[in-house]
Order: sequence, then structure tokens, then C-alpha cells
Amino acid sequence: MPRPVSLDWTRLADAVDGTMVEIEGWLSPLELAASHRYFFLVPAVACCLGCPPRDPRHAIEVFADTGIAPQSGLVRLRGIWRRLENDPNGWCWQLHEAQPIQAPLSRRTVLGALALPLAVVPVPAAAQNGEDAAVAAILRQNVPIDIHSHAGRITRPSNPITDVAGQMRRGGMAAICLAMVADGPTIRPQPDGRIVAVRQPEPGELYAWSKPAFERLHQLAREQSIAIVDSAPALAAATAARPSIVVSAEGGDFLEGDIDRVDEALT
Repeated sequence: MPRPVSLDWTRLADAVDGTMVEIEGWLSPLELAASHRYFFLVPAVACCLGCPPRDPRHAIEVFADTGIAPQSGLVRLRGIWRRLENDPNGWCWQLHEAQPIQAPLSRRTVLGALALPLAVVPVPAAAQNGEDAAVAAILRQNVPIDIHSHAGRITRPSNPITDVAGQMRRGGMAAICLAMVADGPTIRPQPDGRIVAVRQPEPGELYAWSKPAFERLHQLAREQSIAIVDSAPALAAATAARPSIVVSAEGGDFLEGDIDRVDEALT
């Protein structure tokens, strides 16, 4: 078999259609699982589980021969490169018959990668007053915070809410940015695993959707006695024994161009 091309897909992608290539990137799966046969390969760490990259030029659809486990770092894959034309979902490139060509990580390493700790950074003493001092305090504590989560199955009203507080306490997670999906009514998972927009929203539809979506986050917090972070001191008070939620939105679609709705969402 010919030696594979070592591929930088931003430069050589259009020239090697049908060729065996080797390529590095970050795994971006669409669901939580021990291994994946369909996922995206992206040039930087994905923002969260289940969120396909928005720019099709910066993503590769991967179809693996066997399941590939999630990893905390770059993965190197070998497979057949395919250049797409007129793909209905806008994707540009695929990797077929993909196989990893580096040693898989241990289960301990994979599980450890699921929790993203807030980085510890120095804060100048002059800035440590009031709210800034509270932020500085939590940075020094090095407590784990998940900065983008859909935990509890909160993205669809038909899903029963599941235990979040218990899992946070058991996993040592102090806080999560729990995000509703602002364009939820207009996206659907496809049989091949893709999540795609199936239609344009009606005027006012996503704004109306946001109200029960945000309320569902608050319902989870009430039912499971999870604190809501509404200030820097509230964030500094978050611990694994007293887990907290930052109410978040994945996307600003629900604003529908009305900036006043930012203040409305805060209340």
C-alpha cells in the first residue's frame, strides 16, 4: 500500500480526494459514549458534547471502522479522504475507514477529561476588590467548573429531568454552566448522527421557546437544591458539597435582534 499523505486539511484537502491520509485533530462526538464510530475531527477543542462545529471548513466527518474512545488530547487517524461537493448540510470533507494510529488512552484518563477545571491564573492585587476579589478567590481555589453543559437532559421538554446535583457531588464538580439550546425547535438529529437545522424559525418562535427552556433550568435547580450563580460571590461560594449552576444559553437566537431581551433574560 502506498505511504499515506500526512495531511494539513486547510492546505491539501482539495488535492487528495480518494487518497489514504494521516491527520491529527480533536475528537468532537455527538453523544456521550465509551467509543464512537461517527464523530467530527476538529482543529481545536470542541465547545461541548453534541455540538457539531458551525463552520464546515473547520470540521471533518469521520466514519471509523471500529469504535474510537474519546481522548483528552490530539488523536492521529489514518483513513480515506473524501472531498464533498454540494453536501446538503454544508460539510466539506470526510474521512472513511478511519483507524487510530496512536496508543489509546486509559479509562482513567478518558474519565478525567470529562470535567474541565477552571484555569488558575494570577490576579493583580490592585484588581482584587469587591466582585474582582470574589473571582480571584475562586481562581485560587482551583475548583472544577464545567463551562458548557447540557446535564440533566434539559434540552427537550419531553425528557424527564435526571439527577445532576448527585453526580456533581460524586464527581467533585463545583459548578456547571447549564445551557439551554436557543434554536432547539429548528434542529434535529439525523440517522447518520448529524444535528442539522431542518427549517427556519417562525418570527417570535425562538423567543417564546426560551421562556420555558430557561424555566426548566430553574426547575432543575429548585428540585435538586442547586444554587444559582448570579454574582461573583455566588460563584466563589460554589463547592462540590454545595454545587451551583450558571444559567446559560447556547446561542443568542432567542434574542431575535432585540438587545433588550438580554436584560429580560437576566431577570
